[in-house]
Amino acid sequence: MRRAATSVAIPCVQLIVSIEDIPPCEGVQRPSPHLERTNP
Repeated sequence: MRRAATSVAIPCVQLIVSIEDIPPCEGVQRPSPHLERTNP
């Protein structure tokens, strides 16, 4: 099961990197609302 957790952690890291790619704004402090805007 640890392997599954690691597999899930990889996409999570990619999401964080994607947020960092975005200019510093509320998206950095509040990634949740920012993702909601990306996914209508």
